[in-house]
Amino acid sequence: MKNRHQLSALAASASAILLLSACSGSTPAQPNRDVAAGAGSIAQCVTDSAGGVAVEEKELVQLNLISHDAAAVNSLKARAAEVSSLQNSPYTYEITESISEASDVATKANAAISAGTNVPDIIGLDSTRFSTFMPSAKTEFFDFTDYLGDVASDRIESRDAVWSADGRLYGVESGYGLGAFFYNQAAFDELGIDPAELKTWDDVIRVGAEKAAPQGKALMGFASGSDGFLYALSQRGGGMFDAEGNVTIDTPEAVEALQMLVDGVEAGAFAPFAPADFYGAPNYAAMQNESVIGYAFPDWWLAYFMKPNLEDQAGEWRAQPQPRFDAGGYATGLASGHAWLVYKNGEVSEAAALLIKCGQATSEAQTQMFLESGYLPHNASAFGDLELQDFTDPFLGDQAVVPEVYEPASVDAPVVINNPSWGLAQQVLDKEISDVIAGRKTVEDGLSTAQRMIEEAIESSGGN
Repeated sequence: MKNRHQLSALAASASAILLLSACSGSTPAQPNRDVAAGAGSIAQCVTDSAGGVAVEEKELVQLNLISHDAAAVNSLKARAAEVSSLQNSPYTYEITESISEASDVATKANAAISAGTNVPDIIGLDSTRFSTFMPSAKTEFFDFTDYLGDVASDRIESRDAVWSADGRLYGVESGYGLGAFFYNQAAFDELGIDPAELKTWDDVIRVGAEKAAPQGKALMGFASGSDGFLYALSQRGGGMFDAEGNVTIDTPEAVEALQMLVDGVEAGAFAPFAPADFYGAPNYAAMQNESVIGYAFPDWWLAYFMKPNLEDQAGEWRAQPQPRFDAGGYATGLASGHAWLVYKNGEVSEAAALLIKCGQATSEAQTQMFLESGYLPHNASAFGDLELQDFTDPFLGDQAVVPEVYEPASVDAPVVINNPSWGLAQQVLDKEISDVIAGRKTVEDGLSTAQRMIEEAIESSGGN
């Protein structure tokens, strides 16, 4: 799936204040946050991990990190500075990071692991690239399954499944990827559309055909390849693979999800974009000229695709829970993601794992991640944090988006099952879905062909 926010690199310079104080020679003051002691607190996590004993002399640990997500890197570095400043922390961290495209991160990490030299201590992968590492995860990556201890007590299941292999957790998510329906309130007002009308996808298609299409506008833009389809399919309760590794593309849920997209396009309510165009200039132009005035996609779409490209429309947009499928499913879909993995065969793997545990998996750390980057927590307790409950987003007209939209979605989200053959399957699916959306194939033909071709491709590759 498309790497999350290629534009995140643009946020790096704006986040310079998050650089480790260890690099500048000063010692940061401990933040004064009203966080309950226990699993959710960074300080308590460090204290528990160190056995509750004050550390007389800290070990300086230099970590090498690679990722495609500059915002996630800067947030983790800020947490590393906090952990370093704690009295009971056994480590003082210095981090050297490398930012590359998602595909390059996986290529570089795999080459280093194969060579056994210069392997990054912490690797940030998107979910598609993690799939290629799943067969070797047990031998190469730190197993967080039991290590997280109390901080895992209220983790939301749907976000860990994609980072697991053979039932063991190897990646700790830096966000959740919950979706919402983002819409241009000013454009809706001009067209006389009440967003409260849009409770189901049938409603969106009907209203879009009646009120938006005649004015040359679409109520939703989406990627016509596999991205848009898989996101809709996850909301409907389906996926590309099941827990046993079977391909599950040709199913009733898949037919419903894809038919919804086709119906929306045919009615003029939806605007399909080629994948590269969806994440690039053509879609940005459509948002700017208001030919597309709505999107159903994850939180990162808002943070690093919409906001940087729609500064002049700040305050005009709103978010609400996604429309639902009449036949069932969930309140939201899930798409993509980014997680931290620790190379377990490195000399500083224990120190790196402690940083991820306390500086990413705790509810306090996830709250700060949201405030710094807009990426949602994946601990249930973090959604109740007063900072998140009181947070208002200026881009969304000062809407309290967490309690109004994201918190309800967090308790009704699907589980996405990853698979070592995900990338291979997605290549096949991209073409078939694009053919269906373009009208070159029927929904049923496209899905049955995709099912057969994916199974054949996996068999030919020697996969499961």
